[in-house]
Amino acid sequence: MKVLHVLSALNGGGVENSILNYYRYLFNDIQFDFVVFGKNEGILEPEFRQMGSTIFHVTPKRDGFFEYLQQLKELLKKNEYDFVHCHQAEKGWPVYRLAKKYGKAKCIMHS
Repeated sequence: MKVLHVLSALNGGGVENSILNYYRYLFNDIQFDFVVFGKNEGILEPEFRQMGSTIFHVTPKRDGFFEYLQQLKELLKKNEYDFVHCHQAEKGWPVYRLAKKYGKAKCIMHS
C-alpha cells in the first residue's frame, strides 16, 4: 500500500512526529511518500528517506500557483498511490482534485 502525505514541511512538528511514530512500525507493510512545500529540507527527512520514503519538494502555492499545480499533476501521473492524505484541511482541494483526475487514490483530509 502506498500513501502520499501532503504537508507544509517535515520539521518535527506534532503532525510530522505522529506520522513518523506510525511509520516506524508500519514501514515494512506501507510506503509513505511526502509532498512538502519549498526547497528546504526538514529535520525528519533523512529518517523518512532511510525507511524508503520519497519526498517531493514542490513550489508553494503563494510562490507560483500554476507551477504548484503542474508539479503536483506530474507527480500524481507518474506515481500510483492508494491514498492521498492532505494535512491542510480546506487548502488541500487542488491536491484532491488532481489525485482523483490522475489516479485512483482515496483521499483523506486532516484538519
